[in-house]
Amino acid sequence: MTVATATSSATDMWTNWIDARHVSCETVDELRRRVHDEISPVLQLDGFWHPEKFRALAASVRALPQWERLLVLYDESGGVRTASDNQFEAAALARRFSSHDRAIGIEQQLGSSPTIAVEHQRWLRQFFAFAILTPALSSWVGEVFDRRGVGVTSVEFARYRRGDYIAEHTDAVGQRLCHLVTYFDEDYAPADGGGLVVFGRDGRQHRCEPRFNSAILLPLDPANRHRVEPWTAQRPGRWSASIAFQVGPRS
Repeated sequence: MTVATATSSATDMWTNWIDARHVSCETVDELRRRVHDEISPVLQLDGFWHPEKFRALAASVRALPQWERLLVLYDESGGVRTASDNQFEAAALARRFSSHDRAIGIEQQLGSSPTIAVEHQRWLRQFFAFAILTPALSSWVGEVFDRRGVGVTSVEFARYRRGDYIAEHTDAVGQRLCHLVTYFDEDYAPADGGGLVVFGRDGRQHRCEPRFNSAILLPLDPANRHRVEPWTAQRPGRWSASIAFQVGPRS
């Protein structure tokens, strides 16, 4: 079966959540070419998701009641480790690797004792079914990267407080293939900060703003380092979902 034929047969499955403009054979072929182009280390696709579904999903993510503070420091060996609030505040600025909030307790909200509205539960279940429980999203990523056996390894919902950021790093470990990051801030403005900066194999910086309903496709390569600029708005923001993919069985 040719790639074009496989793409055509999968269109109905992909358009359940992905906007039709991003699933045509011609678009997938163009994205595949750009992924393999060394001067294109990151792709930002505006209007990626079905707009009505994505707006409902954004409201559902904001309704999640449990968030934990994730603070990370560089350790003595050059690696990183999580830290408490006091440890992070006491550390020198050069040792602070990242800070942001991440959603926890999602299983509870989709299980037998939820506290969020039924409507929010429904949209979260539909999104997880599309992104994780079925091969729909993984198969689209596999077509773009021209790889088979692609699967999801993790999904994280995050939000940033004023000053939160992630320092330059690479996530190219093991069989990891790429990240797909998407943003939920309808009121985002460029002055809010939080841009994703990718240092590509061509030696240039590529900056992506966290625009609402855009999806960033970030190939994971040791030479493709990236960072998240500080969030500068007073309100919490940069609400996002980060989905990690790899080739081969989940470790």
